[in-house]
Amino acid sequence: MPDEKIRVAVGGQGRSGYGIHCDCLKDDTDRFDIVAAADQLPERLEDAKVDFGAKVFDDWRSMLEEGGFDLFINALPSPLHVDASIEALNKGFHVVSEKPMASTVADFDRIVEAAEKNNRLLLPFQNKR
Repeated sequence: MPDEKIRVAVGGQGRSGYGIHCDCLKDDTDRFDIVAAADQLPERLEDAKVDFGAKVFDDWRSMLEEGGFDLFINALPSPLHVDASIEALNKGFHVVSEKPMASTVADFDRIVEAAEKNNRLLLPFQNKR
């Protein structure tokens, strides 16, 4: 990771994305800058824009395509965790993923393979550990 601030994009601005991840990162502005957020609900995007000055997207794929960040926090709905994590890793972003990271060992292995192939960090989020 770079020595300067880590630029963060958060996929999903619900209870986990906004209420846990963004809430924690906003208090550590020496190390993290929330630069992008994706969600389907306009009011959640407005909150991210106002509260963090983040560029907002109504689709996580377009956020990953545009880039401009170092770390993708995958707080999307659980069924999207595998595809979004793999796509982010393949685009060169480090990934922190909410649980469950995958619903099968085979899918988890696919995510790990993408992380290894792209020399990126893949980190599960365990806020209670």
